[in-house]
Amino acid sequence: MRSMATTTRWVPRLLAVMICAYVLSIATPALAHVTITPGQATAGEQATIALRVPHGCEGSPTTAISVQIPDTVASVTPQFLAEWTVDTTVGPLAEPVELHGETVSEGIREVTWSGGSPVPDGLYFDFGLSVRMPDAAGETLYFPVVQTCESGETQWIEVPAEGEDGHDLEAPAPAVELVEAGGSAGADDHAAGEEGASEAAMASEPVATAQLATAQDDAGGSGLMVTAVIVAVLALAALVGVLVAGRLRRG
Repeated sequence: MRSMATTTRWVPRLLAVMICAYVLSIATPALAHVTITPGQATAGEQATIALRVPHGCEGSPTTAISVQIPDTVASVTPQFLAEWTVDTTVGPLAEPVELHGETVSEGIREVTWSGGSPVPDGLYFDFGLSVRMPDAAGETLYFPVVQTCESGETQWIEVPAEGEDGHDLEAPAPAVELVEAGGSAGADDHAAGEEGASEAAMASEPVATAQLATAQDDAGGSGLMVTAVIVAVLALAALVGVLVAGRLRRG
């Protein structure tokens, strides 16, 4: 009987530890990377994209974002955001390109937004760019980002090596996949551009964006949370069953 009573006492503790470990494993924000929306664009055409910052630096609010532009991109126009200062750095292109009837050998290589109202941790914010994509369908463009916060910074600059899955990286650089016209980026590229523009435009109103945003920005976030609740309920039911069984045995 003593052995049975000891087992009964330890089972609830073990279940509690298992529940906590599972919930913490799926609730961690480590997977909420800085991303580009939309993630695809038509090669050789103009596209409106947004760098989406879903959280701060280990809880600290975001105060600045700096993004490196691939040297194959000849034309970049940063989005104006109220209260934020936009600084750009010009540098050489990988090779000269024809743009608006002229040969261009340099362009914006870095864009930095700073000085605006700090973006609280747990709320997302969009920083928009209008970009002339290179005519290189099938390639992926990487836009390394340095996120500066009131305390510390996070460098989203890792680029996967050949054959490596970018999802395995701890701090991957935001990326855009270039597709051919009419490809999987959408039958109507202008519609995709307008969608990206409308999402980026939300960021021009920091207060409104903050009210609408949540830490569950990733598409699977809510699904994972539902799974966690279900598992917790089932585990709780099992715990109650064990406790009742223990009382009946003692009775």
